Amino acid sequence: MTWGAGFFDYDGDLDILDAQGGLFDERIPEEVLRAQPIWLLSQEEGMFVEVGEALGLAQAGSYRSLAAEDFNGDGVPDLLVTALSEPSHLYLSDGCTANGWIDVAAPIDSRVEVTAGGVTHTAWTQTHFGYGGARRPIAHIGLGDQQTVERIVVTTPMGEVMGLEGTLEARRQVVFGNVPGVTRSAVTRSAVTRSE
Repeated sequence: MTWGAGFFDYDGDLDILDAQGGLFDERIPEEVLRAQPIWLLSQEEGMFVEVGEALGLAQAGSYRSLAAEDFNGDGVPDLLVTALSEPSHLYLSDGCTANGWIDVAAPIDSRVEVTAGGVTHTAWTQTHFGYGGARRPIAHIGLGDQQTVERIVVTTPMGEVMGLEGTLEARRQVVFGNVPGVTRSAVTRSAVTRSE
């Protein structure tokens, strides 16, 4: 059964992350109780293909919640996965991507629209990513080869609209409003750039 699931941008497109686990009840058949890997379903040619094993997500367990966030500050989302009766797993990216990206921190459940290179990307600042887990309300948007943003529009659940217009360098975090767990100094935070 899936306990934690959500969208996860590991390659510039929105992919699906899925953490499964058993119910641990003696009435459930043994094959249902077996440990499961973490699934990462990537968009490839209009279909979703499982790529988690190739990226090192093959450790089987009974997982519960997920948190996809840039824990090490390199501009690439990392992954924290909690398990029912085992230590949590923290998967850190091993290098900063050359692709553009922007993190938008805004009030919980805000709609975020980012326009870069004439294309508008949409995301939501959700905190829930699985059973018993939460994360900061930050929308990470991969921009591919685009290194500037033309426009950001944030619409809160109460209908308030905030935004920025004009050329803004990518590879940073922008904060709109009062956001739990995010300080205002993060407005100009840029990624650490490392050569491959």
